[in-house]
Amino acid sequence: MIRRALLSGLLLAASLTGMPAWANSSDPACLYDVAVGPRAETLEVRIACPGEEAVALVPARGYFTRYARRIDGAEGWQAQSGGGVARAAYAFELGRLAADFHSLEHAARIGDSVLALPASFLVRPADPDRGMSLAFAGQDGAGIATGLPRGDGGRHRLAGRELFFAGYMAFGAIAEQRLELPPPPFAPPGAPPARLSIVTLDGRFAGGGDMLHRWIADSARLVADYWGGFPAEQALLVLDPVRGRGGVAFGRVIGGGGITAILQVGEQAAPEQLRRDWILIHELLHVGSPFVHDRGYWFMEGMATYVEPIIRARAGWLTSQEVWAEFARGMPRGVGPMNELGLAQVRGRDVYWSGALFMLMADIEIRRRSAGRSSLDDCLRGLLKAGGNATQRWTTERVIQTCDSATGTGVAGELAARHVHAANPVDLDALWRDLGVLSDGRMASYRQDAPLAWIRRAILPD
Repeated sequence: MIRRALLSGLLLAASLTGMPAWANSSDPACLYDVAVGPRAETLEVRIACPGEEAVALVPARGYFTRYARRIDGAEGWQAQSGGGVARAAYAFELGRLAADFHSLEHAARIGDSVLALPASFLVRPADPDRGMSLAFAGQDGAGIATGLPRGDGGRHRLAGRELFFAGYMAFGAIAEQRLELPPPPFAPPGAPPARLSIVTLDGRFAGGGDMLHRWIADSARLVADYWGGFPAEQALLVLDPVRGRGGVAFGRVIGGGGITAILQVGEQAAPEQLRRDWILIHELLHVGSPFVHDRGYWFMEGMATYVEPIIRARAGWLTSQEVWAEFARGMPRGVGPMNELGLAQVRGRDVYWSGALFMLMADIEIRRRSAGRSSLDDCLRGLLKAGGNATQRWTTERVIQTCDSATGTGVAGELAARHVHAANPVDLDALWRDLGVLSDGRMASYRQDAPLAWIRRAILPD
């Protein structure tokens, strides 16, 4: 029987003697050993926390008690103690959760594999600063993939406060490949290559895994070229094959506790579809930007929306005319929110183009004010050089200040003061005239005598 009291915390009693050798008074991490059953139907989780006082463990999800049961014969969630360690053990029916929800917000079954967020099946110490040291073991050949960083002894590390934001894990019938990339720009000299683990869930791609891997490798190297190195020391990319369709359906990056990304790709995807798709590069760009937690979605999504087609064009994957035509179609969707709300109040899909419009205006003004010596590229790369990748949670103020420091201008701060918390008009038609961009909705053409034509050519050569 699972008691409702679990929702307010699992209390584990600890004896006063016999502190284990792995316990450290400054970092008394709880050890988690997780056994993954066949097809990931059930996980067995055993927890041992050192210390002289009782330790409360709490679930991150309200539905936890519907899928968890006590093991080792004890009824309910009675505390077990001895030897200076508080212990708990439970079995979690991950397969049933995945069947009930089939959601990327919780868990989903894909054939003989399961994709899940750790917050769905783990409890955490009630003290948010207490560490979680995790080891996973597959039974009967079950595969395991995670983006959680490794600490001493090869165990994965996570702070209790990070559990709710921790990224995807994959269990069961999975195939994994590893791609080595240039280390991030904030890495010390001589640092080892960055590692992108590519995990494919149960499924089969008509074009074969090699085709998909080449596309991912080309895209990751393109992003690494932009940032001056891949923007994280390690990351996990999970490929979810989607039956009955081609192309890319969806992508998402989660940076908490180690960077992971999910990419839903049609099983019938063809090479030309993948080469023309924007989603993967958009998501990989997010790896190089901090999570801006104080209503900063406009910055994160605007950055990726603006930069993605530009770096594809610089690599020859698109023409400059295609990029400016896309901007001419999309940027008007950002004008209304900026005129009426202010960026911090924008919600939903409007954050993409309102944020991209901010990026375009910043790029133009930084280049104009610095006579071409600086650009938005310097701003964004400055964030990453300061360690601001997707594992970090920054404020808008910190982002803006770091950006201005990197460009040697006050442009980002001035634009933020005008547009983030206030609604002020943007004359997009005048901006296109000054850049010399003409568009019929499908393709762009240029006026070379426009006053800011030199900036347009600096962003993308004609």
